[in-house]
Amino acid sequence: MQSFPKPRRLIPISLLLLFTAYLVVGWNWALHQSALTEQVALLRRFPYSFWLGAALVTLITISIFTEPFGGLRRWLKQAFDSDTKMFFMVIGLTSIAIFLLVHMDILAKGMLLLSAISLARFDFQLAKCRHWAAFIYLSLVALLGLFSGAWLHWAWTYYDLPWLLAH
Repeated sequence: MQSFPKPRRLIPISLLLLFTAYLVVGWNWALHQSALTEQVALLRRFPYSFWLGAALVTLITISIFTEPFGGLRRWLKQAFDSDTKMFFMVIGLTSIAIFLLVHMDILAKGMLLLSAISLARFDFQLAKCRHWAAFIYLSLVALLGLFSGAWLHWAWTYYDLPWLLAH
């Protein structure tokens, strides 16, 4: 008699949530890509580096939650060992928190992504999946969602679908 489904049954649901979260983020990043490309000189010169940066941010975020940057988690735990380290860590985290509170939309999207990644990672951990395998699966699903959202935004604007829906 089991009251909860087996962890392996939950993995597709959490991966679907992760895909959907990154689909929304990919759409939003594609929406703001032209404005950011005009404002930043490096992006004006290399406009496709925007998506390379987006993919890199996605991979770094996922690697913090899985094996590749597992040492970073251990370092953060040790960062609170001494008073000096803890002081600078609290000052830094407070500065980041103030920035995120001022820009609430960034905080909300970031929390959505971190929650989706954590849920999927937790399901992989319950299923006793290896750390590197979890990193690869989560990275593939997140990048697929990110680029699918960007492609959907491009298709939506290229084929002028908002005009079709208005008539």
